[in-house]
Amino acid sequence: MRAGPGDGRIIGFVMSGADHTLIPFALRVGKRVEVGDYVLIRHPHKPGKRVLARVMLVRPYNPEMKAGRPGPHEASRGGRVRYGTWIEYKVAYAEPLGYYDEKGRWRSLECAPSSWEPVFEPTEEELLEFFKPRSGKGGLLVKIGHVSKHEKIPVQIDLSEVAKGHMFICGMTRSVDADEPILVSDADAGLVVEYRIGEFVDAIIDGRLRGRYHTLAVSPDLRVVWAPVKAVLRHEAPEELYLVRTRSGRSIRVTGDHSVLVLDEELLVRSKEVRQLRPGDYLLVPRYIPRPPSSRLNPHLGPFELTPELAELAGYYVAEGRVASTGVIRISNTNPELVERVRELAHELGFAFRYNEERGFCSVRGPNLGRVFEEFFGSGAAGKKVPDFFLQLPDRLLLPFLSAYLAGDGGFERGRVVACTKSRLLAHRLALLLKRLAVHSTLAARLKKALNSDHGGDLYWLISVGHDARRLAELLRAVSPALTARRIEAGLRGKPAGWKSPYEAVPFAGKHIARVRTMLRWRQADLAAASGLTQSAISRIELGQRRPFRESLSRLVQALRARLAELRGLEEDIAFLERLTTIDEGAVLAALRELKDEGVPLREAAEELGWPWGTVKRWLRGVGHSSLRILAFSSQLATWLRSRGLEHQAVRLEELTVNPDEAVSRMVRCARVLGLQRHRVLLRGPTTRISTLKRVASRVVQAYRAIDMGLAEELLRRLELVASSDLIFDEVVSMEVVEPTSPYVYDLSVEGCENFLSGFGGIFVHNSGKSTFVVNLAIHALSTRPRPRIIIIDRRGEYSVLSDYGALVFDYRAFLPRPRDIEPGLLAEILADLLGVPGGDKTIRDYIGEVVQAVGKDGLDFTPEVLENYVDKLTRARESTRERLRLYLNKERLERLLLLEPGRKCHDIVDVIMKHPVVVVDLSTDPNTIYQQLTVSKLIRRVVHYAMERAKAKEPFAAIFVVEEAQYIAPEKGMRIQVGAPEKLGADKALIEGVSQAGGYNVGFIIMTQRPAYVAKSVISQCNTILCFRLRNPNDQDTVARYTEYGNEHLTTYLPGLADFEGMLCGMASTIPFPVMVQTHVREYPRKAAVTAREAWEYMDMEVGEATSSRAEEPGEPQEEPEASVAAGVGPALEVVEQGQDSA
Repeated sequence: MRAGPGDGRIIGFVMSGADHTLIPFALRVGKRVEVGDYVLIRHPHKPGKRVLARVMLVRPYNPEMKAGRPGPHEASRGGRVRYGTWIEYKVAYAEPLGYYDEKGRWRSLECAPSSWEPVFEPTEEELLEFFKPRSGKGGLLVKIGHVSKHEKIPVQIDLSEVAKGHMFICGMTRSVDADEPILVSDADAGLVVEYRIGEFVDAIIDGRLRGRYHTLAVSPDLRVVWAPVKAVLRHEAPEELYLVRTRSGRSIRVTGDHSVLVLDEELLVRSKEVRQLRPGDYLLVPRYIPRPPSSRLNPHLGPFELTPELAELAGYYVAEGRVASTGVIRISNTNPELVERVRELAHELGFAFRYNEERGFCSVRGPNLGRVFEEFFGSGAAGKKVPDFFLQLPDRLLLPFLSAYLAGDGGFERGRVVACTKSRLLAHRLALLLKRLAVHSTLAARLKKALNSDHGGDLYWLISVGHDARRLAELLRAVSPALTARRIEAGLRGKPAGWKSPYEAVPFAGKHIARVRTMLRWRQADLAAASGLTQSAISRIELGQRRPFRESLSRLVQALRARLAELRGLEEDIAFLERLTTIDEGAVLAALRELKDEGVPLREAAEELGWPWGTVKRWLRGVGHSSLRILAFSSQLATWLRSRGLEHQAVRLEELTVNPDEAVSRMVRCARVLGLQRHRVLLRGPTTRISTLKRVASRVVQAYRAIDMGLAEELLRRLELVASSDLIFDEVVSMEVVEPTSPYVYDLSVEGCENFLSGFGGIFVHNSGKSTFVVNLAIHALSTRPRPRIIIIDRRGEYSVLSDYGALVFDYRAFLPRPRDIEPGLLAEILADLLGVPGGDKTIRDYIGEVVQAVGKDGLDFTPEVLENYVDKLTRARESTRERLRLYLNKERLERLLLLEPGRKCHDIVDVIMKHPVVVVDLSTDPNTIYQQLTVSKLIRRVVHYAMERAKAKEPFAAIFVVEEAQYIAPEKGMRIQVGAPEKLGADKALIEGVSQAGGYNVGFIIMTQRPAYVAKSVISQCNTILCFRLRNPNDQDTVARYTEYGNEHLTTYLPGLADFEGMLCGMASTIPFPVMVQTHVREYPRKAAVTAREAWEYMDMEVGEATSSRAEEPGEPQEEPEASVAAGVGPALEVVEQGQDSA
């Protein structure tokens, strides 16, 4: 790889202190790298070999901002030293990954690169050479995603290697309280429904809801869109949640490790964990809510078609009405104009109207009118609501409703339109309806208390429209009669027409405007003249004393873009001046002498060009050749030579000289645009020394090259994005710890956006960070040939969606072992626990053990009758003891135990996976952890034992176990995992022995957990492949670094910042020979063995095919299939995921 100093692919140079594990390099001005980017360096000792490295840290360095230097002193006074950031540079730290040697083997870097070694930005083709998959005989490759930031480079894993060496998957999850509302659009029905998120997810998991659903989300370009819901997730709720409140009165309850979307100080929308939020952070709230694209609403209120008149009547009812009887509603109001309007509406709708002047209410009678209004709009002050489908209404129906509601329940105070309601649900939905019209409202709780009573008061909700009141009035003017619009306009008299909402302002924009302006070498006066804003306004914006509104920000950005384009137009001039700085007058003089020696008639040329020959002779003697005159002569001489046909000599001279007049012209133009002071480019005409010209040109070039065009472009892009976004940035004002409202918390996975709108008033939150990796892996595996055998231990029912793709989902109790298959001592302990015998009652527990031993010795089945009868055979026990024992071992009590159910069928897992490649064992069907852990232990031991038998017989067999939430099966000693007793039931021992021994027999384990620190280290350490999603807990990071084969301190630096569905993959099952950051694919849903796993699966497929054929040839023989409890799927468009509690 050859490159010179001018090669555009050089992004930096290696600094001193590099070694074979970490390479610091200084970034070139105008170049940018980010954490996770790949770079190349030349191998120090092997010419032609390139070493791949990955950036793991980028930090700026400014020697004047170090302690003890003038920079911090000036900064503490609010200023900066004269050179400011001109002397600042950035240092990136790259982790060397390795290279391919002459034999094509992957090798780590053995020695440190030299200082000043260039660092290159690789092309996509060069990266593909490093990411070429390892190919091995017997592999079964499954694509799981692509290299992060490089969609064209696929990432695969080898399931055969997983079967031999196990895989460890870890990562965090985050969730929302069950009562938080979400908006869901049914894509098939074309209707919008507001659900509590717990209600929606539960209905999906239970199979009560099926179909394709969309919800509101923020797209990458900051547009509010309806995006498809890919997966629903449910987790056990922790003991504490966080209640986050914003300045506009919105709120949401979430777990501490859930993320919300925030606008950070760099004007980037990022996800931030709730426990890391602070007052002053800005959350994302929609400016408006778009109508769903597939809306097929035919609006009706029961038997009544929803017309503008009926919508207006409904608005008066919601504001001031109540149900008097099945067919009558009453609206309490004494405003003559409003009463007359209700009379007109009743007449137009064909309803009877009566006004009770004495009591001040209107009565409207219609067929079932009261019942219909109560059903759709509620009744009572605290029970009022707005139907969720009103969000789909066209403006011709929505505006009359809002106008009537505000006419009845609204008012105008302190420049704001205010409505007050006792119904929290009504306040929330009114805020959403206003968002449909791009009108921002604030929500606040207020306690109203009677002065003549000891009553504590009632909680009311205030919906306020402040600076958007004028826009609301303009919208409502379309409603006739415009009662509300006139009231709002009357209250706005005296307010300036350009009065804007503070929520329309963009935080943090001022410092970036100042940063770009100074970077582009512009004064505030120049920006003011170009943008049309005043200089004082720009000064206040840049100092942070005022936040710019969107319109003003757009004008500033437009002006700065024009300035950037003007500077980029100087590139040709700057390139010319850079060439000027390399001019050597000595080389020019030597070239003239060579021309004279070659017989070129210089005297004739000088006379024709008007130069005195005496002056030229002095130059040739080395006198006076340092002025610009020699450059002017040389430039003209090159043209003269070309006219005489001396092309070669002309080209040689042109390479050494420039036209000084052109140089000065370009220099003055650049200096003027760059705003350089005039004395810096003041020249004395032709007598000016060449060195002076070069020094001035160098200053101009240096000033231009100091401008980071790429950074300026990026900052302007961010400013444009937030200025034109569909979002409002709402400040966090408080956070408090609260209790969950349900045993579970919930989450959604949203395609393309990975966020959704939830909470009171509507706040955008990030969706789950834990990948649905195994679900998608199993789906891919089902479509491969041969089909790998996968057994999924599903603790929370998260894999039931696989039934839609051909997997068999079993209730775990189908594999619950029979009593005779359980070791007698363990069976006695299990029966004692199931019967509720206290742990300290050793006497009863010992006698239960004797009964079990006696029954087993006699070869009888463990039935309730037999166990009860054997109590009387305990002759050495006292009668009082036998009486106590009969309280437990009595037939009625024993018959309640599933374990002792006579004739209960127990499937053999080996037979099942031979016929069905993917089997899900669902542990979520009941909460009996004794049965669950007993079943898990039996399944693992059965498969491992069978694999060993097949290996001895030299018959192929292979399988992979997926163990979800492994901390509950094999917890680390000393960690408090209070879910059952896996150590007593042998589940932990079975798993530990399985991962220790079974890999040699092609039985692999995929161990999954949210908390690696809580899983037995003897399990983790046996896994030679790791896929780690985002981890922020230091204990979990330390576990990954210390107990996995490929863990190191560099690996853990990436884990906290991984994006959703992005993980760090490394190990034997990865086809890439070094740790790689992979963006996993999310589908629309979420050598002891004689042969390889692939060959075994091919053989097993053949066995199943032959067995099926032979059974098909014997029609008289019944074919019995396992009784699988197939979970209700939700269709191929939605994935159901349920997860357990984070035990931390």
